Amino acid sequence: MRAFDIKKTLQKFAKTDFDFTTLVGIKKIEAVVCYEIVTDRPFSPALIAAVEGLSQGQSLAGDAADQSNYIKEALSDVGDRLPGLEVRCPSLPADMRQLQ
Repeated sequence: MRAFDIKKTLQKFAKTDFDFTTLVGIKKIEAVVCYEIVTDRPFSPALIAAVEGLSQGQSLAGDAADQSNYIKEALSDVGDRLPGLEVRCPSLPADMRQLQ
């Protein structure tokens, strides 16, 4: 899978994150909220690198940079909250590695 394939899911995560943050505040969200993508399709290594890079604020190159840019464009409403949203997907990179 590539970023294109999970675009709608990531957008739903972002909307839910925003709604919950508005309702209960960022501290509570950071303490209890976690997002997970469950699929039987393998994730591309570039998507894994993109998610990890976004959550850690890394510079990326090549296909990982393309995937990262696609995610940022798909979640343009999130803005500076993107790394926090990606961090709340701790199982996402691990699950992706297991499916390769």
